[in-house]
Amino acid sequence: MILTDSMQAIINKKILIIQVFLFLVLQFNYIDSSLKPGDGIENLNYAQNISKYKKYTLDIKKKESNYREPLYPLLLSINIHIVDSLFSKVNNDFKVKLYKITNVLFLLILGLISFNYSSKICNSKFIPNFIFFLLCFGHFFPQTNVFLSESLAGIFLLMISFYSFKLYSSNIKFKYLLYIFLLIGIGSYCKSIFILLNYFYLPILIYCFIKTKNKKIIILFFVPYIILSPLYLWNYNKFDKITLGTENRSSWILAIRSYYLTINTKEYMYSFIYNNPVLKHFFLDSKKINSENINRIDEINYKYNFYNYGVSYMLNGEKILENNYVSNLDFYHNYDIELKNKIKFESIKNIFQNPFKHLSVSLLMLYKSSSFNDVNSIYYFSKNKNILIKLYFYFHLLIGFFYLPFFILLSLLSLINREKIFLFVLPTNILIGLYSLLTFYVPRYNLIFLPVILIIFFYYLENKRLYPKSLSFF
Repeated sequence: MILTDSMQAIINKKILIIQVFLFLVLQFNYIDSSLKPGDGIENLNYAQNISKYKKYTLDIKKKESNYREPLYPLLLSINIHIVDSLFSKVNNDFKVKLYKITNVLFLLILGLISFNYSSKICNSKFIPNFIFFLLCFGHFFPQTNVFLSESLAGIFLLMISFYSFKLYSSNIKFKYLLYIFLLIGIGSYCKSIFILLNYFYLPILIYCFIKTKNKKIIILFFVPYIILSPLYLWNYNKFDKITLGTENRSSWILAIRSYYLTINTKEYMYSFIYNNPVLKHFFLDSKKINSENINRIDEINYKYNFYNYGVSYMLNGEKILENNYVSNLDFYHNYDIELKNKIKFESIKNIFQNPFKHLSVSLLMLYKSSSFNDVNSIYYFSKNKNILIKLYFYFHLLIGFFYLPFFILLSLLSLINREKIFLFVLPTNILIGLYSLLTFYVPRYNLIFLPVILIIFFYYLENKRLYPKSLSFF
């Protein structure tokens, strides 16, 4: 029996509805009252202080602060306010679980938008449902149990990517450029690094202006800054400085990268071994690394992956010892903005004085974070005792190592062939480069790229036949 397009569409929607129902059931069974330390706790603290005290601060006993981007905490605070109003008499553990519904909704929205966009980019009726499945039942699944903004940021990046794709094939350049720059502005409230996309899109803006002679197009460059103006004004009012915020984080992130420049060649090579589980076990099992080198690898891995050491190094300019170690909380609360800015600019100076070493370290950053398997995923995948479920999630851990390399290869292929899909992957490639160059790149950062990676992979699988024709099933 041959299915008509309308019948196939109904079947696909039924499959999607079943997946959504299953996703919600599993998520409400999975999310709990646990609070893992880290960035998620800071987001939660900000959201609770907004809800209860109407103040944007990490610690209500301290003055207002701008350590984290405000959009995710602000949206989370709305749910916290609703939960605290409706369930004021229930215990705190149950409230925390209800707070996490925000994360579930963001992931569901990301999955549905990915389903919609992949339906428009790929011709197959099967692909959109499979992409929804991989997104919502794979690496993103455990992230709902921590208060992190990756799902929300992924929504903005996917929309920017899709409108970039539409820009190539449409004669209405202004409309899609407007969407792109609006999303860059709003997305910068979620991930401040998004504002740098503004500069990378400037050449596209100029090209479209030359092509269409529409003077309004040039004005679009300033749209993100207009959108961000309330945040600039708030920071100026509170800290006497016109800035996007997250000043403390930019200081210690750059301090880490400056600290990495102290690494020598031997330590650099050991870092590649340490950050690859296969190589690490091979070298240890074959006794190619003696006990002294093992300890050195552990020391390198510990110091070069914790921002506290970068800050301590920039403050003291010498080897990090217990008596000159500066914790992140000390840095947040006990150092003024002038010293933090001094650290930032001295770190930038060190980087510019060692450009080639900085580039080599950037390759290490990309290498060590090329998987999607962060601590939250590992925690969840090892948590369940059912062997079949564990095997399923270990499979996702395995394929996580291949997402980024395949994506970069397909991006290069689309660039070489000058295909319109290149504009779809351009924002993601820009952010991968920026994360490698400017941050201490951790695997969690890659999660926002996953929808784009899955769509381009299946696009090529469908259109370029990256498999024998005899196996064609799309």
